[in-house]
Amino acid sequence: MEQGLEKRFRKPKGWLWGQFNSARGAILRFGRLSRHETPLAHILYIEGLSEYAEKTFELARDFNKMSCNFSVLDRHGQGKSTRHLDDPEKQHSHALEHDIADLIQYCEENIPSHETIVLLGHSTGGLIATLALEQAPELFKAAIITDPLYGFANELVKNKEPFYARLPSNSKLYEKYVPGMGGWLPRNHKKSRLKEGDFSSDPVRNKVHDFWPAMDHDLRAGAPTLGWIIEVCKGIMKTRTPGFAENIAQPILIFTAGEDKLVNNVHTNRIAPRFQNAALHHFSTAQHEILMEQDHIRKPVMTRIHAFLKNLCP
Repeated sequence: MEQGLEKRFRKPKGWLWGQFNSARGAILRFGRLSRHETPLAHILYIEGLSEYAEKTFELARDFNKMSCNFSVLDRHGQGKSTRHLDDPEKQHSHALEHDIADLIQYCEENIPSHETIVLLGHSTGGLIATLALEQAPELFKAAIITDPLYGFANELVKNKEPFYARLPSNSKLYEKYVPGMGGWLPRNHKKSRLKEGDFSSDPVRNKVHDFWPAMDHDLRAGAPTLGWIIEVCKGIMKTRTPGFAENIAQPILIFTAGEDKLVNNVHTNRIAPRFQNAALHHFSTAQHEILMEQDHIRKPVMTRIHAFLKNLCP
């Protein structure tokens, strides 16, 4: 199945697959690469919308070289975890608080108590990581956040987050796709509204995202539902509440991309100074997926991350 992929994108030696039952009865899949008995840190990757664990194999190797253990949890509704709706390709949510509860349960049941947990959240995962830092400060030591979804760039939602956050979650439209969107299509498909160049300028890493779903239908994820938009906007508005960011004391390392077409960096620039201990790095030529960008962008990002971890856990 992995034929055609470079070794760095294939499952690393020692990779462990597992699953557990969430408090709401969903079966959640996780992947873990734990080669170090006393790691510098345990990196817990929080997926963005439509991501899945296989996409993180290169990252897992990178963090292993930094003497870190690595975990990724397929969030409820994507990857090989239980999907929310009868149409498994609909990206839905009932509450971001459920995702945080799942993260906490995973950590308590699967990560040794002596390992320092650092969240690595991308996009929607960055928003969830931020909410998790505030909710469980005793569990999560710090966070690394890439292209966080603190505000939408899509014109349907841009600057309308307060409106969507107030919509009733039991609307008849709650489980319908966002208007004009539908099920999974590869990004190079002529009918896809999402193009490869919208995510990364790296021609090799860019193809990884669609490679696995093309081979395994269980990994396919289409567009989000209105319900997903509503729940994410509720989370976004919580971060904008006075006192929320100011209450978070853990160190946070944030990366933003100048060519990001999916998140609105204006809101990241507003919230970053409000955290007690945050550093913001901007890469003007990067696309939305900084961790899957070309090496001249990605390597400086990983260097900053390594320095952050060494300073955090000397």
